[in-house]
Amino acid sequence: MIKILIPATSANLGPGFDCLGIALEMYNEFTFEKSSSWEFINFDEKYSYFENNLIAQAIVRTFEILKVKELSFKIKIKSDIPDSRGLGSSATCIIAGILAADYYANSKLSISRILDIALEFENHPDNITPALVGGLVTATKLEKGVFYKKYEINDDLKYTVIIPNFEISTEVSRKALPKEYKTADVVYNTSRVINLPHVLQNGDISILKELTFDKMHEPYRLPLIEMANEIKNIAYENNASCTLSGSGSTLLVISKNLDVIDIIKKKIDSSWIVKTLKVDNIGARVIEL
Repeated sequence: MIKILIPATSANLGPGFDCLGIALEMYNEFTFEKSSSWEFINFDEKYSYFENNLIAQAIVRTFEILKVKELSFKIKIKSDIPDSRGLGSSATCIIAGILAADYYANSKLSISRILDIALEFENHPDNITPALVGGLVTATKLEKGVFYKKYEINDDLKYTVIIPNFEISTEVSRKALPKEYKTADVVYNTSRVINLPHVLQNGDISILKELTFDKMHEPYRLPLIEMANEIKNIAYENNASCTLSGSGSTLLVISKNLDVIDIIKKKIDSSWIVKTLKVDNIGARVIEL
């Protein structure tokens, strides 16, 4: 029996649309035990069937690629990452399934190969890559596979997730995006994202809050989220940045202190979850039990 721990991720960080992500110390924990049939324990009902369970699908696909005999598992989840909130819950399932199959096949897949398989389930690498390797990651989907770079970032920065009490599906959020962009907007984003990793390394919050502005997805997605623009303005006025985490509905505030979070807490519904987290620099862990 094994346990696999996968961190939450926050993708995009503003202008890094589909190519930038960071791992945070909030986890989904999965245990795997070989069984005569598939069993799913502590999953929401919609994920309690083989056909709807990403972990099982990733296991089966990995066994198929490795050309090993398929096994069935009893899979138990302990979830701290809320579903459909833009914190990479689906990426944790995909990576966990691949790593479980890799372990039981004793194949020792490379990081590159794991990402190749994961891309079959999630067609952009901004969540799956930091979920696997941890830290701040820039990731590019190539014709074959993923090229990524991992960055060490400043310890003084504080990362606070503000999680509303409602879901937004990636499908709905994607439909809100335009089919075409102005050249000026693409240049605006590119000029910011190329310097964003460096500023996260040196911790210059005054520059960071400028570099996390975006013109490609947040203007279309933020209106879907109650209070999002107001929270973003509060952050900016109090020397902090605020970005949509993935496709939402979670917001990520990066700050030097937590004074801004106290202000935001007074504005939002008490049912919203607010957590200040450290960056997870390790990524996925496989633990033998």
